[in-house]
Amino acid sequence: QRHNDPFADDPFFQDPFAAIRQRRQQQQQRQQEQQATQVTDINKDLFIKVHVDKNKVHVGEQITTSYKLYARVPMNMSISKLPSLNGFWTQDFQLPKNQKPVEELVDGKKFQVFTLKKSALFPQQAGTLILDPAEAEGVARIIQQVRQRNPFADMFDNDPFFQQAFGGSLMMNDPFFNDNFFNTLAYKDVPVHLKSKPVQITVMALPENGKPADFGGAVGNFTISSKIDKTELTTDDVANLTLTITGSGNLKLIEAPALRLPNGMDGYDPHIMDTITGRTTTISGSKIITYPVAVQTPGDYEIPSVSFSYYDPAKNAYTTLQTEPVRVSVKPGKNHHAGTQPYRIAAIGDIHDIDQEPLAAEQPETAPVVFTVTYWSAYGIPLIAFLAFAVYRKREEELSRDIVKLKHRKARKIALKRLGAARKLLQQEQRIPFYEEISKALWLYLSDKLSIPLSELSRERAAAELRGHEVPDALWQEVKDLMDDCEMTLYAPAQSTQQMQHTYGQAVQVISNLEETFKS
Repeated sequence: QRHNDPFADDPFFQDPFAAIRQRRQQQQQRQQEQQATQVTDINKDLFIKVHVDKNKVHVGEQITTSYKLYARVPMNMSISKLPSLNGFWTQDFQLPKNQKPVEELVDGKKFQVFTLKKSALFPQQAGTLILDPAEAEGVARIIQQVRQRNPFADMFDNDPFFQQAFGGSLMMNDPFFNDNFFNTLAYKDVPVHLKSKPVQITVMALPENGKPADFGGAVGNFTISSKIDKTELTTDDVANLTLTITGSGNLKLIEAPALRLPNGMDGYDPHIMDTITGRTTTISGSKIITYPVAVQTPGDYEIPSVSFSYYDPAKNAYTTLQTEPVRVSVKPGKNHHAGTQPYRIAAIGDIHDIDQEPLAAEQPETAPVVFTVTYWSAYGIPLIAFLAFAVYRKREEELSRDIVKLKHRKARKIALKRLGAARKLLQQEQRIPFYEEISKALWLYLSDKLSIPLSELSRERAAAELRGHEVPDALWQEVKDLMDDCEMTLYAPAQSTQQMQHTYGQAVQVISNLEETFKS
């Protein structure tokens, strides 16, 4: 401090440390400005970008989207928020477990590119849909230039001996001695939060011109085939007609084609199984639909051909395919009861010998058969059964015509079927298909039970509707936890079988609790 300096009042004295302190302050200021510039410019060297193969599609047409991380600096990043894909049905592609980055040029600069997420999106409604951003957090390591003091420069600058002795001529043209600072490199880790830009998708409605009456929402490119497990059976048997739809597109959203049976044949609810075999550039595989068929009356029957229609975006046209009709021969089974045989009228020549035995004692008079309980029971019970069956069939037809009520009534049954499929995937330790099936069972159950189209169903909408049905907040929290579990485990490291079993049990419990709440 100047007041303690004995030379403070000496006008001829110059503090030898003043210049050093000034240079130090200037150095610190330059370093701070350089660090601020490097942190600001980190977004030019590290960012997330969304790639889509098309921005204009039809309803149900596949969009392939990839979320990629571009880096020119060392970093350690992880996904902190997954995109919420409202209005889309999504199928995620399988990424390599130990994927290596690829090199890409962006504006003439080389970047190391990592694929964070790759999905096939199927829009479920027309209009303008937005792909929400994906977010990631982590640490990036930036390189800094640190300038350190050059003692040799100070020596030549401040020492009058060297200035007078060498007159400033010795080694003064050497940049090492001229420069007051050394340039050295240092590293600094800075926290980084990345967020991709939203992407706008224009979705067009499927054309009405040429749309077949039996169109069930299939969009893509498909083939069909059918087979029956037996063509000769009895009235005690059940035959299984299997329809296989194979191709690429929105396989899991295709409705089962209607099976129209002739009189005398009865059909039951089909069993549907989805098999996804391709997860590289397009979602491809098969949808296997099995129709159980039973026959009550012996005879020869023909099961008509099954019609299946789909929209092909590449051709911008509808295509209708048909299977071959199937002939079935039915024989009476052990439990078959033939109808009453017609009475045979006796011919005139049918005269028997006169019975010579004495007539039996005259029987007491009995009431006419028409007044007996047995007589009326024989006719009344079938009549009552017929009326009850007619009422039941009428109710079923009314429910079938009211799709909303039918889906509401069968929501639990369909959910349990999907959970059964998930259990098989659990036993086979197929992790990603297992969590996809669990997620699908839950979302489709909520869609059917709340009478909300799947394309309009979101967490916010589901929460509002469930509160309207007086579903407890604790149960809604369980639903959200299950949704989060299914979403996050698709991108997390491989889960143990024990964790998958826990998720399966949680799904069964949640759907059962929801069903009990709706009933009450």
